[in-house]
Amino acid sequence: ADSLRAQEADHKAALDVLDAKIARAEAAKLEAAREEDYGRAKALKEEAGLFKKSRAEKIASFESHASQRRQADWPANVKLDAEVMLAGLEAKLKGLQECDKLA
Repeated sequence: ADSLRAQEADHKAALDVLDAKIARAEAAKLEAAREEDYGRAKALKEEAGLFKKSRAEKIASFESHASQRRQADWPANVKLDAEVMLAGLEAKLKGLQECDKLA
């Protein structure tokens, strides 16, 4: 669980860095357009697009890994649920058997 939280924190930090890069590129692009430096504005637009693409890929990758982790944990969770259910059924059976003895 701690490992997952650490990975989520790292993922959020990486997204925050990309968001800042996107914001800086977008702001610089607007400034270049105001200055009528259209070549620079176009280059900054492309740079922002690359950062956005990288951000989307990072999100998709993290979601894929998170899904794989959930699937890996699934058998353990099912086994635990089954063991709890079995223990409950065994307790009920024991109780019924004791009731039969008293009757």
